[in-house]
Amino acid sequence: MTFIANVIARDGVALVADSLVTTQSPVLSLQTFRDYLQNKNKLAKGQKITLDPVEVGQLFKNKPIYTRNYENKLFEIDHFTGVMTAGAAEIFDKKIAQIVEEIAEKNKELKSYTSMKTEDKVRRFCRLISREVKDHIKKYGRISTTKFIYTHYDGKKKTSEVYEIEVKTADNTVLTKKKYSFVTCRKTMDIQKVVFAGQNKIAESILFGNFFTSRDTVVKLIDKLTKDKKITSISKKYTTNILMDPSVVESGLNMNMANLHDLSLQEAVNLASLLMRVELDFQKYTKDIPTVGGVIKLAVIDKDGFRYIHGHEIVKPSNIE
Repeated sequence: MTFIANVIARDGVALVADSLVTTQSPVLSLQTFRDYLQNKNKLAKGQKITLDPVEVGQLFKNKPIYTRNYENKLFEIDHFTGVMTAGAAEIFDKKIAQIVEEIAEKNKELKSYTSMKTEDKVRRFCRLISREVKDHIKKYGRISTTKFIYTHYDGKKKTSEVYEIEVKTADNTVLTKKKYSFVTCRKTMDIQKVVFAGQNKIAESILFGNFFTSRDTVVKLIDKLTKDKKITSISKKYTTNILMDPSVVESGLNMNMANLHDLSLQEAVNLASLLMRVELDFQKYTKDIPTVGGVIKLAVIDKDGFRYIHGHEIVKPSNIE
């Protein structure tokens, strides 16, 4: 897990990302296995217990086992665009950093790139990521969720465009689907001045209250209702689209977002740093191992373009006087 966020200001955008990568592994706790055996014993009614390999396999849960520092999750894709990532550290045996850097190099080689609209640049990014994802699934049989936040700032118009891009969890059954989208993309609404991904529940609740949690709950409730009552006229997609309608989102966010509409770039940097600190500090009180932390990288994009302002330089080791 990780924490990435951008904060939109009136004169630019602030971006922040941590550098920890958490390795996960299937784990079976002793208590879970004991409960399983006790249940099997009851069902056997004194007869010999037969263990089902499939059932035992389902008892294992992916849990964090250790972390590695200094993984880059914040990148310059072009002079006025930054990309951040949360999720898998590698796709198709390539680090995410390598994939993004390769895309940036390909963009430079494309003569028409600078004249492309932002949405076309985003489509190109998604298309190139999709190729890596498809190759990964062909080789390994499945892929887990990975998210990207794609942020572009127009220095002349002083406007920002932010896209949430997601590699969906999938297995090799999707390879036979002709119209399957390995990567989805959604442009955020102008009212959403802060965009998160990764371990962001605390920061999200501070800024947005329970809006997003409530919205997700409503989608699940309506989905269950339509299935139970066999209502075929209301699809999950329709429900999701209704709750993503700008007027609905605006009414839900307006109260908590009121003070975020006219931030200076310095205020945006301060807020991005504060949100990172909140997630860092709060995880001390959870049972899991730390999944957010390490070197914190900060960058801004303004009229002068993309530039790092913290966490991008090699520093003197702390164990040397």
